[in-house]
Amino acid sequence: VGIWYFDTPISLSEMDKQSDALACALLARGFQHGDRLAVYMQNLPQFVISMLATWKAGGVMVSVNPMNKERELETLLLDSGARVLVTQEALWEDVARGVVATGKSAVDIVITTNEIDYVVGDVPTILKGSKKSIATDASDMRNLISDFLGKVPPAISLKADEVAFLTYTSGTTGPPKGARNTHGNV
Repeated sequence: VGIWYFDTPISLSEMDKQSDALACALLARGFQHGDRLAVYMQNLPQFVISMLATWKAGGVMVSVNPMNKERELETLLLDSGARVLVTQEALWEDVARGVVATGKSAVDIVITTNEIDYVVGDVPTILKGSKKSIATDASDMRNLISDFLGKVPPAISLKADEVAFLTYTSGTTGPPKGARNTHGNV
């Protein structure tokens, strides 16, 4: 077991398969080595799946505090240069859609997910096929994983001094500042 989410165990093998599929989906949409992927969600299994997929596609993971509102989200997206935003449907609807719609950020791929994708039934429901997302202007993470399940991204070489995570301070004493965490640190 890699993650226990409420009463649902998610094996390392399943996380590997799902992150492979998501990495392939990202690459199919033009994601490239060094691109940034921002994850704006609560502590969900999809956070880890997104992180692993980002690295498998050669990218940099940008974690965004889910309590951030429009101004903070816009600041982080602009500063990080994130091309992809993976977010919960509720955060997309309430906050992120308006930020991305301004066109100021580099975000050109939006993927939404739902916090209940892993808690219904006896197997991770993210593998149970497609669902209709409430976000008509974004791709659904479960559908992307389902579409690319069984595919493996090409092997990529990540160097120890390459950035793995870009995390931001809270900005309590000024604008948030990005901290680079390398693969060697991780």
